[in-house]
Amino acid sequence: MPLVADGRLAALKLADGSASGATLIVSNAPGVWGNSTGDPMLDSYVFAPNGSNLVVTLTGLEPGSYHFYAYGWAGDD
Repeated sequence: MPLVADGRLAALKLADGSASGATLIVSNAPGVWGNSTGDPMLDSYVFAPNGSNLVVTLTGLEPGSYHFYAYGWAGDD
């Protein structure tokens, strides 16, 4: 399957499971790889080519205050 540099997830849900109306868009991230951390949230990831930047855009949130968390993991090497 060819790599896809841009992706979109629509109809995201809030932490309580209710609909948010938000859409998450990731651009310039054609690389896909995996780890074996034992944590399903961290066992696959996307990355930008040649160390360039990838762009994450979140649209469609209602006005308000939100907390966003970015997760990452790296081995000892």
